[in-house]
Amino acid sequence: MIPAQFTKLIAELEHLTDSQTRYVEKLLKGTDSVSQLITE
Repeated sequence: MIPAQFTKLIAELEHLTDSQTRYVEKLLKGTDSVSQLITE
């Protein structure tokens, strides 16, 4: 694989991971909200 292609692949993977991290954080915040509603 050409290094430039490899670098691009790494960048895309990092971008994907960032998106997934934000998605999971949103899910966790949503779960926290639901938990608070249930315990109140």
